[in-house]
Amino acid sequence: MPQLDEQPEYLRLSQRVRALISWHMREKGISRAQLARDMNVTPGRVSQLLSGDENLTLKTLAAMTSCLGTRFEINLADETPVRAPRPAPAGMPAATRPRRLRTPG
Repeated sequence: MPQLDEQPEYLRLSQRVRALISWHMREKGISRAQLARDMNVTPGRVSQLLSGDENLTLKTLAAMTSCLGTRFEINLADETPVRAPRPAPAGMPAATRPRRLRTPG
């Protein structure tokens, strides 16, 4: 079994989460420096977290989303979606749009 960080799905998920956080920061006019102050970390730490070189923990994601006035949701679903995904919000790249997939039943 491959290591988790070698799996393409992990990389896609990581990219998507970082893109969503960055999108919400832009939408709310929150800079990396402001997010750092709100999280009580250095701006350099926020840059590390958003660069893609760091493994984002659930604790870190919860702190970031709380400071952005958003929440983090996790949905597990079968690999085959039951319905078509919703269009991306205006200005958000389609590859990073939030998706909800329903499981039959």
